[in-house]
Amino acid sequence: MKNLLFLVFCVSFLFSYDNVELEKFKKTLICEECDLSGANLSNMDLGGANLAGSNLSGANLSKSNFAKAILWGTRIENVKAIDSNFFRVNFESSIIKNSTFDRSILKGANLQLTELENISFVGTNLWGVQFNEAVISNVDFSSSRIADARFVDVDLTTSNLSDVLAFGAQFNGVSLLKKDCDYLKNEDVKFINTECQ
Repeated sequence: MKNLLFLVFCVSFLFSYDNVELEKFKKTLICEECDLSGANLSNMDLGGANLAGSNLSGANLSKSNFAKAILWGTRIENVKAIDSNFFRVNFESSIIKNSTFDRSILKGANLQLTELENISFVGTNLWGVQFNEAVISNVDFSSSRIADARFVDVDLTTSNLSDVLAFGAQFNGVSLLKKDCDYLKNEDVKFINTECQ
């Protein structure tokens, strides 16, 4: 029994945030390359924060304001970010997996060169988002607004694009399922070198 308790303590210690870093971040809104995994950052105003290169895996980011924050190169896995504001956030080169951003605002965000896997963007505002050269796998865009978004050199064949509002979006060098191509043509999008499978 003692061994089991020791093991649980060690595992929880390895996968939890540094409380000193968290308190410093709350005061300064700067925490580059920090370990904030598992931290509760919900219901907070973190607009303009600098979290470049940090680990936010397992954190709760719901109902928070991250507008214009720098999240370049962050690790975001198993995160809840529901009903949050990520307006014009720079996520470039981040790894984002197994996370939920439902009903959040990502208008104008930079998701270039990100790795997006098993993500839910249901009902999310993705207006004008840059997805250039992102690796996209099993992403649910259903009922989201991707108007004026830019998808360049990406594969969307495993994504759900049902009921998206997409007018003005650009798909350049993109692989899509035929049913999604047919739907998007009615949304007045621009296809350049797009493959419909």
